[in-house]
Amino acid sequence: MLFSVFFSTVLLASLTAANPAAESEHNTPTSTHNGLSARQGNLEHRAAPIATPTVVVTLDTHQQNVGILSSTDMYAKVLSGLNQLCPKGKIHCNRRSDVVQFNGIAWNNTNNWETNGHLTLGVQSATFPKDFTALRDAMVDTVARSWQFQIEEATNCVELKLNGDRSGKFCNVANRIEVRVAESQATDAHLHAYIYFNFNLGAEAGGKFSCVASKAGALKAIMDTKQPYLEPLKTSDVAAEVVCRNQ
Repeated sequence: MLFSVFFSTVLLASLTAANPAAESEHNTPTSTHNGLSARQGNLEHRAAPIATPTVVVTLDTHQQNVGILSSTDMYAKVLSGLNQLCPKGKIHCNRRSDVVQFNGIAWNNTNNWETNGHLTLGVQSATFPKDFTALRDAMVDTVARSWQFQIEEATNCVELKLNGDRSGKFCNVANRIEVRVAESQATDAHLHAYIYFNFNLGAEAGGKFSCVASKAGALKAIMDTKQPYLEPLKTSDVAAEVVCRNQ
């Protein structure tokens, strides 16, 4: 359970450090919060294990529409799909050829309401530390909740009235999300997931995706979660980073 506490703590610190009004889409400034150190890192190039847990959460700057899928439906579908693609107990999950498809999603087809949209979820790669199910659950849940709250971010959505007097809120999210954790016993724990919409690829007309605004909303995702792996937050010296990157 120690590692799950580390994970939730460092992610909270990094998200709290984000300042949407001051930062660009690609940078997170160094700052501290309740004794926690949030700093930029270069996790991918660290060869040796490190004692201080380090977390990097990366949001792809490429946007992908998800039709009128609600935030709660998005969370449920992503959580279910990731559990199917990367079942509990698996240490490595490299399922590039396997995807989960969710059918019947309404979307905007050149101002016409369509209900035959397909949202596809895949895992680029994943490695979970052996015997630490709580950390694996935290990583999966963080990815699912990150997409959930991107839909709830007003900047990422637009209300459209289509032909036939049908209207709805059409939203965009990050095309990919990666969570990467490193510490002395889990040096390469990571989960890299992606989604794409089979129809009308890209952004909905009139909408956009703001990575900075989405990072700010991720704090709510952590604080609102009721999952058992989130114990009371403790003060620790933990390195954390949340970035936007063209993946």
